Amino acid sequence: MGTTTKTYAGKRVLPIPDFLVPFFIEQMKYCTNQENNPESLLFKPDKNQYVKRSNINKELQRICATLGIEGISTHSLRHTYGTRCIESGMAPVVVQRLMGHKDIRVTLNTYTSVLNKFKEEELDKVNQYYLNQNLLNETPLNNKLLESNVFNEKELDFDK
Repeated sequence: MGTTTKTYAGKRVLPIPDFLVPFFIEQMKYCTNQENNPESLLFKPDKNQYVKRSNINKELQRICATLGIEGISTHSLRHTYGTRCIESGMAPVVVQRLMGHKDIRVTLNTYTSVLNKFKEEELDKVNQYYLNQNLLNETPLNNKLLESNVFNEKELDFDK
């Protein structure tokens, strides 16, 4: 335990989703009665010391192994949380703050595949808007372009 974080962005408040609050309350009741835990810390070994991240990962992996789950670590859970935030539609700048990334580029680069999926969904919304507004059929020029297949999307590559 230290008095500073790796970067200023690491000092943050992490909200607990409402559905998890009862579990935290139950665990905190247990921690309050635990010997050698006057701070009532959520993770505290029986000895009078703070728990190490490696010990948390070992215990998490032991629990997961009994459930037949492999390859889980606290870091993978962190990444899953960030992914679910993006998938839920949360703005990347909010995810940046929640994850403690100093630079938005870290967030954008880490969750690029998820953001690309949403790019496609957002483009579908624009396409649907045009179809609903009947904008594609209003001008003869648009009809000629569509008929001539000038804008064959499979041939266009905007990422280059």
